[in-house]
Amino acid sequence: MTLHPYVRIFLSVACCLAIFAAFAGAYELFGAMDDVLNDSRFLQAHNIGFGAAWVAVTFLLFRKLDRKKPRELGFGFDRRDAMFLLCSVAISFAFAAGFAAALHQWTTVRVGVRTELLRSESFYLLLLLSCFGWAAAALKEEVLARGYIMYQLRRLGVGGMIAGSSVLFMVIHFPNGIEWTKAASWLLGGVLYGYIYLKSGSLTVSTGAHGIHNLVNELFLSRADDFAWLALSGKVDGGDKLIYEVVLKLVLLALTYRMYRRTGGVLTPADNLTKLWGRHGGMKPQEST
Repeated sequence: MTLHPYVRIFLSVACCLAIFAAFAGAYELFGAMDDVLNDSRFLQAHNIGFGAAWVAVTFLLFRKLDRKKPRELGFGFDRRDAMFLLCSVAISFAFAAGFAAALHQWTTVRVGVRTELLRSESFYLLLLLSCFGWAAAALKEEVLARGYIMYQLRRLGVGGMIAGSSVLFMVIHFPNGIEWTKAASWLLGGVLYGYIYLKSGSLTVSTGAHGIHNLVNELFLSRADDFAWLALSGKVDGGDKLIYEVVLKLVLLALTYRMYRRTGGVLTPADNLTKLWGRHGGMKPQEST
């Protein structure tokens, strides 16, 4: 029996949310929830284990339901991709530092530098672990929302794929709590990472950009005493954080458009869909926009 693409999407999201519920239930059962929420080492161990389970299930569905190999979702990486991610790192760090300075100057949130943390060897070990942890956290969402879901929506064209996957990207974050400012940020994040994926043709690139964003936010704007570079005296207002997210993502969208060009014209999403899914799996030529 062949399942409709929308049924496959529902099944994939349901399976991944079930994994989330299983992990959360296990933490509650063994009294480890506070450790995951308050200890960065536990958080990153969770990200790696949770991400591995999520990716494995998504790959299994892709194999069994779509008769495709996971590599067909696109995991290439070349020199241009490396330059793009290096630029993303620089921009993300600059924006986070600038936003922290603005908070200190214009709001009631006081910002200080944890110099003692930067002198600790354990911090750099945790930083290395966090790089793996946030990469795993980003990969699980990219494989599902950009890779698998966009593949199911490929007949809708570029706009339909990005819109549909962005809404579902927002929805899969709802178990973490629903606030309109966070929902708006997740939705815009879905648009950004979807555009990066289609322009680069690689989940490696969208995962890298996604992981960089998460890591930088954790370093600069979280209140994790054992990891954040900056000490914030209070919670950042959701509206202020949303402005920061919107401006940063718009700049990264512009960077994506600028860098993923080729001699003779723009590298269109349709070119990459043909490369990823085959001539008959992507969009028709007239749908290339």
